[in-house]
Amino acid sequence: MPPAVEIDLKFTRHGPVLWEDKSRALALRWVGAEPGTAGYLGSLAVDRARNWSEFEAAMPRWKVPAENIVYADRDGNIGEHSTALAPLRTNWTGLLPVPGNGAYEWSGFVPNQALPHSYNPSEKFVATANNRMTPNGYPFAVGFEWPEPNRYRRIKEVLEKAKSTGQKLGVSDMEQLQTDVVALPARDLQRLLRDAAERDHTAGPESLRSIIQSLLRWDCAIQADSTDAAVYEVWAMELRRGGDRPCGSSIRTRKFRRILADESGEGTIESAGRRVREQSHVCPRRAAPGVAWDSALEASGATGTRYEGVDLGPTAPH
Repeated sequence: MPPAVEIDLKFTRHGPVLWEDKSRALALRWVGAEPGTAGYLGSLAVDRARNWSEFEAAMPRWKVPAENIVYADRDGNIGEHSTALAPLRTNWTGLLPVPGNGAYEWSGFVPNQALPHSYNPSEKFVATANNRMTPNGYPFAVGFEWPEPNRYRRIKEVLEKAKSTGQKLGVSDMEQLQTDVVALPARDLQRLLRDAAERDHTAGPESLRSIIQSLLRWDCAIQADSTDAAVYEVWAMELRRGGDRPCGSSIRTRKFRRILADESGEGTIESAGRRVREQSHVCPRRAAPGVAWDSALEASGATGTRYEGVDLGPTAPH
């Protein structure tokens, strides 16, 4: 058993010291150290809410952690409130350290009613999946990074289809949605692959063309026993690793990674791809329309060659 070690824990008026050298120290201030911010303490008030007014009255008490909390009642009302204790910073964003000389202090907290929330929205449903909830032009810096919106897009797709067909969703439907494995990035890449394959349906060996046709018939569900899902995952990995192989451009690599991960914040792989298509200077010797998708086909071809002969399981039924 290693011997016990005594260390000094240091604190400043802004919070605990995380790092220091001979002349500087880095301290952290965060809302979880403010009074009344015990994790999930606000749930005591939320659990007693009997209507929207009481639910909204409970929201300011929910301080840590930040959550998108959804609401529904027996009268058919629905809503959502993104709630947390969010500091107001008037002359900096909080992304980088600042001097602790008093020139960079919080000036209070974002009013809870100014945080994103909705009640009986016009869409007739509420969907949230850790995606960005703040609208464009939102005046408060309450966050800078969110997961890509693919999961939200899929939930919205299912709910909008049910709404348009008049389908009444039950508990089993929601359980199925909770465990849904349809990958929208796969569907977007599938469209791009179809576009490229139609331009040159003779590209690559027969084994590769067979893989491509199988991918084009796939339902884009990442099932554990799906051969097509395995091929897609390998293809996605290849695009992440070597999106610049066709023309050796670091810009091209970033573009392909943005397309694949939907990091653009503009919704779909296809929308990001249009920007690549429009910028022929990214790869001058492939300045023809559809340059990015021909390259995607080449990338999938490299994948087919590299993994040819690997047992990916039985052929998925179509």
